[in-house]
Amino acid sequence: MLLKFGPKQWTWSKQKGLRLYAGPIRRLAPTVLVPDRRRTYASMQEFVDAIDHSRGNPVRPRVYSRRVLIVRVGAKTLRCTASFSDNTDRRPAALARNAAPSLQGYITAKSGTWFLTWVKGRIGRNLTFEYLPGASVDVVIVP
Repeated sequence: MLLKFGPKQWTWSKQKGLRLYAGPIRRLAPTVLVPDRRRTYASMQEFVDAIDHSRGNPVRPRVYSRRVLIVRVGAKTLRCTASFSDNTDRRPAALARNAAPSLQGYITAKSGTWFLTWVKGRIGRNLTFEYLPGASVDVVIVP
């Protein structure tokens, strides 16, 4: 499945990687029919449903994470983790407004890898990647 990701930096610019946006995650969810690494959820759709049903609740649903292989032609394949989490504003005022649930995902680029160098050169852009769900490991193909 082709999805838009954004090379980003976070944690006061100390971490860099790919940000996966809510819309593409929602499109991906029905195709990832396998549990997360910790077997908290039976599928990604169950995780997305948990976030949707958490509206107005101050407690965040647990993270859904998957092992992923980062693949690029001519580069060493890397093992990483894709983490999908609740991104809903849960401050009291937002809860009082019954703010709509939101989610996001991240794949952190490990230091000393070609992937980190690649991400650094593309911070702030939105790019199309291929995400291929698998039984135990997913594959992300870097353009």
